[in-house]
Amino acid sequence: MGLVIFALIWDFIEHFLNLVGDFALFIGLVFRVLIFLASLGGITVIIGGWAILRGHETLGKVLIIIGCGTGFITLLVQFLIAYGTRTWDVFNGTMMTFTGIGTLMALAARKLA
Repeated sequence: MGLVIFALIWDFIEHFLNLVGDFALFIGLVFRVLIFLASLGGITVIIGGWAILRGHETLGKVLIIIGCGTGFITLLVQFLIAYGTRTWDVFNGTMMTFTGIGTLMALAARKLA
């Protein structure tokens, strides 16, 4: 789900800003690197924690927020669906998995760092 969201965002940016030429290639490369880091999820969060441990606090915080971003978006979408349909079983099931707990812990790590 995370890659689909990023692909939709990229299509919007590409068409809205009318990107062409070398600038479009550069922006596309940066966006693909961010997609790659976000798709790693928990690994990116762990690398961010290691960066903070090594004294690179800003880099670590950025990596943590990128790593937990797709999980947070997934939980937010599932919350909105559960709220709209008034069926909380799927949302509660997701919150009790590694995805839900890991995302909440990553957000807490970002705040505590």
